[in-house]
Amino acid sequence: MTPDLFQHAAERRDLGMERAATKAGDDWAEYAKAFVRDYLRTHTTMFCDDLWTAGMVRPSSPRGLGQVMRHAQLAGWCSLQVDRHGCILAKRSTNSNLTLKPVWRSHLYEERRKA
Repeated sequence: MTPDLFQHAAERRDLGMERAATKAGDDWAEYAKAFVRDYLRTHTTMFCDDLWTAGMVRPSSPRGLGQVMRHAQLAGWCSLQVDRHGCILAKRSTNSNLTLKPVWRSHLYEERRKA
């Protein structure tokens, strides 16, 4: 029987995110969730580098943000930004050796009303 490679990859991804989250710590994870939620309320899209530029404190593990973003996605705060062809939009992160990272679309954005 051939192993299900996609299932194996998903399990490895989840294990890696869990390890990174554990290393970053529960206090940082709670702080980061609140920071991401607040950021998504004031921006239509979000990219990981935007969070660092906005002043989010970095975790002890550079991969700690993955679990936070998974939480944000499952909570319905955001979804992956896609183009008109349905392809996920990604940009190169200057904070992650120029690796491609997804762009997220906010579901919490509250446009500021002009007085």
